Amino acid sequence: MDENIKTEVRANPKNFKIGWKGWLLIWGLGLAGQLCWCVENNWFANYLGREFGYNPGIVTAMTICSALATTFATFLFGTWSDRKGTRKPFVAFGYIAWGVFTIVYGLTHLYSQSIYGNVVAIGVVIVLTDTVMSFFGSAGNDSGFNAWCSDMLSDGNRGQIGATLAVQPVLGTLIGTVAGGAIIEAFSKKDPLTGEAIGATGYMEFFIIMGIFVMLFGILALFTMKNAPKLKPYKNGSFWHQFASVFNFKKFFKMKELVWINVAVTVYFVGFNCFFLHVMGWLNFSLQFGEGNAGMLLGIPLIIATLISIPAIFLINKNRSPIVAFFSIAVTIIGALYIFFVVGDGSGLDPNRVTAGYTDVFNVKNLPILIGITLLGIGYVCSIQTYMVWQKKLYPDEQRGQFEGIRILFFVLFPMVLGSLIAQPIIEATGASRDIIGINGMVYTESLPTHYLFIGSAVLALLSVIPLIFATRLHNARVKLEKTTEVIVAPID
Repeated sequence: MDENIKTEVRANPKNFKIGWKGWLLIWGLGLAGQLCWCVENNWFANYLGREFGYNPGIVTAMTICSALATTFATFLFGTWSDRKGTRKPFVAFGYIAWGVFTIVYGLTHLYSQSIYGNVVAIGVVIVLTDTVMSFFGSAGNDSGFNAWCSDMLSDGNRGQIGATLAVQPVLGTLIGTVAGGAIIEAFSKKDPLTGEAIGATGYMEFFIIMGIFVMLFGILALFTMKNAPKLKPYKNGSFWHQFASVFNFKKFFKMKELVWINVAVTVYFVGFNCFFLHVMGWLNFSLQFGEGNAGMLLGIPLIIATLISIPAIFLINKNRSPIVAFFSIAVTIIGALYIFFVVGDGSGLDPNRVTAGYTDVFNVKNLPILIGITLLGIGYVCSIQTYMVWQKKLYPDEQRGQFEGIRILFFVLFPMVLGSLIAQPIIEATGASRDIIGINGMVYTESLPTHYLFIGSAVLALLSVIPLIFATRLHNARVKLEKTTEVIVAPID
């Protein structure tokens, strides 16, 4: 028997119960966090596009710096919370600061007006503010909230927690895009002749509302959150020794199943981020949907995708995670190819689609877009759902906070950095380029997102099958061993 498989056979208490207050925090904090990530991932680039023209270079810089800040903060605060044996203060104060800097990002609109003529200065201000926001967001959500959820996992609830954590990014995107688009539309100023938005009006109000919402849940956690009973302080030498120890990947690489899961995750989400980082820009600027309608074009398919993915909960609870993972890859490839070949570059669409009513979401001509995004949504939900639970079950009990840092490497840092670096040259090589006049009278050159991004997603989703095969073999061997091994579990008080 493979020794590495033996080391991964771990007891998970079946009698640990989560009360209604615990579930309230799991849903409330998780959804608030995903809403805030949605603001960053879906609306920040659009804010730039409305104000200064769509610039994939600034989007790439913002994505990379944000991912680096998120990763560092997760390791830093994950180590700190492991040593303290508590998650509560990191979640509470992290969320409060996260909300504050979301509002600060919105206020950059006022500062940027004094430096409109300097695109570099504008880019620096935007990227720096986003980076600080991501740092505190990671402290509260990634190293705090996600580690707390890992602490709560047991054999009796892993499917439910996994389903909850998987649905939250979808609900966050759904609410964040639909409600976000509606809020922006409500506060935006329109050109009386064309009906198009004037600059980034409406965005600052949206960022303020979202920031306050996240802050409120941070305050709620401060007064109601309780740590899992099994969570104990874990110290391994000095703080910085323990911080650096997680970068000694000897222990991680011994856990071969976890390694292959993370490689599969990385490859899949590099492809996913290839289009997802620019999907709102694709809808807004390339296909000319307004913020409200673009939000609905993402929101409606995600509702359908979430409902269709519900049966995956039962498969995950029965240790059938690999089946769900393979299904998600297949659906993602089909969806990406469907959008590329059927929707295409939009050249077959009505050139006067704004005045002709084509940008009405419920116009029958938009059905191919809805179908394609629905398929991609199903793949995304199922992937998040299965991979998150699959790997969390393998974390060492005493290092869950730090292993959340490793998760961020493979779920966030590598996919976002590589995805943005792949997407930018695709946009610059295949997308339309044009000069626009900003609200200050300055001329900006923008490059519009292109349907070729979906081809990159399909290719990388296919490549993720290779590491998934290796992970599946180890998974099946471990499950078989668990069924034949008697495990004595000490009850939790």
